[in-house]
Order: sequence, then C-alpha cells, then structure tokens
Amino acid sequence: MKATSEVAYPVIGSTLTTIAAFFPMLFWPGVIGEFMSYLPLTLIITLLSSLFVALVINPALISIFMKVKGASHSATRKSLDEINRQIEKPVEIKGILLKNYTWILSRALNTPLAIIGIGFCLLFLMFEGWFLTIGIEKPIEFLPDVDPKRIYINADVPEGADMDYIERILQRLEFAVSGIKIAPDGTPADPTMTSDRALAGKKHKTLDNKDRSGPSDLKNIKSVYMKGIISSGGSSAFSANAPNHLGISFVDMKERSRSSKTDVEEIRKRIQYIPGGKITIEEEKEGPPTGSPINIEISGKNFAVLGEISQKIKDILETIPHVEDVRDDFVEGIPSVQVIVDRQKAALFGMTTEMIGFALKSAYNGLEVSSFHEENDDYDITV
Repeated sequence: MKATSEVAYPVIGSTLTTIAAFFPMLFWPGVIGEFMSYLPLTLIITLLSSLFVALVINPALISIFMKVKGASHSATRKSLDEINRQIEKPVEIKGILLKNYTWILSRALNTPLAIIGIGFCLLFLMFEGWFLTIGIEKPIEFLPDVDPKRIYINADVPEGADMDYIERILQRLEFAVSGIKIAPDGTPADPTMTSDRALAGKKHKTLDNKDRSGPSDLKNIKSVYMKGIISSGGSSAFSANAPNHLGISFVDMKERSRSSKTDVEEIRKRIQYIPGGKITIEEEKEGPPTGSPINIEISGKNFAVLGEISQKIKDILETIPHVEDVRDDFVEGIPSVQVIVDRQKAALFGMTTEMIGFALKSAYNGLEVSSFHEENDDYDITV
C-alpha cells in the first residue's frame, strides 16, 4: 500500500489529463454529437475503471499472492549510496539538452506555485487569442454536402395500390428522367412511347471528346433502374430509398461536365407535376446516417389526430421557400382482404391453409425468382 501511495498522484494526474482532453466531446451538439459521444464516453469509463483497478484491486491482490521474505538478522544495512556504487554507477548528465532540462526541472520543482500560475496564465491567453481571432464558436460542417454518386426518386403511392398502378407511376418518372416530353397528366406526348425506347442510349461527348451513350439527355447520368413492389407501410424518414423508387447513378466525378446537383434540380423540375403519388428525391449520403436537415416529431395518444396535425404541418412547410421533399412516416391504414378457407373442401383437394396462403401471397405480392446485380448492389426480380 505504501508503494501504491507513492505513485498514486502521478498516475491519477496522467489519467485526468487524458480524460480532460476527451471530456469536451461529450457536449458535441446535433446528430453528429449523439453519434460521436460514444467514443469519449467509452474512453472515459475505460480509463476510470483502469485507474480503480490499478489503485485498489491490484494492491489488494498483490498483498494476498505476493509475500516478502523476512530479512536476515545478520544482514547489515547498506546506505543508498553504497547500493548505487555496488549495482550501478550514478547516471552522469551529458549534453546541452539534458542539462537545460535538468536546470528547468529543478527550478520548476523548487517553485511549484509560480509554475502553476504561469500555466494558468498561458491557458487563459490561449483562449483569449482563440476568441479574438476566430470567435466563441466557429461554425463548421462535420460531414459536408458533396455531389452525390446516386440519387433515388421515391414514389410514395396510396395504400392498397396494385402493381400496375405502381408501374405506371415509375414509368412516368422514367420518361421524365430520360428527357421525353410528357403531358400534364404525366403520360408521354407520344402515346406509342415505351420505357425501352425512352431509355435507349443517347450520345454524349465526354470531357476528353470521346463518345459515350447514356439513358438520359442529361450527360452526367450513367444508368437508371426501376424498383417497384407492393409494400405495407410508409418509407422510413431516415432511409434513402423507398420500396418503390427510381435509382439513378452518375458517372465518375472526373467525367462530369457539371455538378450533379444541377442535374438533380433539373430532374426535380421535370417530376414536380407528375400525379399519382408523393414524389421525392433523396441523395445517397456519405458517412453515417444523419437524417433530414429538419426533423419534426409529433407524439400523442390519438393516432387519427396525429395524422391531421402531421398533414397541417406538411402543408405549412411546403409553403416555405427552399423547403423541399417534405414527407412523413404516418400510415392511415392498410387495406386488407380476409379469406376464410373451408378446411374440409380444401382437404378433399389435398390442400392446406399454408398452401392457399402462399398462393394468395404470390398472386398479390409476386414471387422472387432471381436477383439483379449492379456494382455493389443486389436487386430482387419479382414475378
């Protein structure tokens, strides 16, 4: 215990200095602060636990398992100088660096209060210099907004919409992205236009004056795919792509003739009047999920009242300039069909309720037969 008390203050001091360096990170504001707070919290708890083990647990264990042999009565005591002469010669300080360090250290140990006062003054001057040059708070963006590699045009269709309805909405989005002129009702001006013709390769010139084909009249678009399924429930507010969406991939950054954000704004203008569902555009984000820039949470006991309040808030937000893609995760209700199986008649045909349920599910939702692989993503093919 005596040995522990001799090194306790240096160990505690070194541990507290490390904790002090990470402690301000606990007050990091915003979503990024919530995400990053686990790092300093884990480190602080680990260091404090290690300090407790080193100062309390280890000495107690050592006192049990480690025994010091008694000294012989015939042994003579030796002074520290004699021990140093017998074991090793005293270390001789050589060199300008060590001599200067020794001089500074000796002065600091002889005048501890002055050194502590100088340290606090330097710390105060450092903060004053920071405030004068930068300010109290320097606004920075931890995850800056960059040109997206992909975007998703999400189609939030009404509950109970069948596959034909969903396909028509997504087909209208394909026409708009490819550059086909569409009528006010969302249908193409050419009634004979199909998705294959709309997404046929269109010639473009790259930055090095080479020919390249793409599915759209916008040069930066590399590929377009469509995914439509019959889903129950709304899309997540923190998910980039909804169950029914149009995926658009852009060419590499070095091959883009302009910012892909310009193409996103052009696509937004083309699809803003397409009827049939709530159409929004989501960019693929780099880094951890951060959610939308503005999130409003509504809580209550009456689900119907929550839906009304949510709709009113959406109507207000859509009237504010520069506010885009307002959506919520409120689901009014899911249409359902109850099928009562006559078990006796089904048994006559050798059928079970599981077989009938699987057949109805396949007829309504489709059956997954294969998958389509593009770059690093897999997409299910449902028939």
